[in-house]
Amino acid sequence: MTYKVGIPRALFYYKFYPFWTTFFNELGVETVVSEKTTKKILDDGVKSCVDEACLAIKVFYGHVLNLKDRVDYLLIPRFTSISKRELIA
Repeated sequence: MTYKVGIPRALFYYKFYPFWTTFFNELGVETVVSEKTTKKILDDGVKSCVDEACLAIKVFYGHVLNLKDRVDYLLIPRFTSISKRELIA
């Protein structure tokens, strides 16, 4: 059985899409990326996110919702740093 891992096409997660695709393909896992950002993705994200969140987070939520029923797992790692002495807020 082949597993499918979803990668949201938003924020920092999509920036490393080539890395994640290679990583998972080497493990025999299929990667699925969310659709390009549309008004529906934005609207879905706005409906499921808190009002205080920024637009980028609301779009991210929409991309996660776009993937959730099409994959077995969602890749949403927690990034705290990319370089030494540099934190991601």
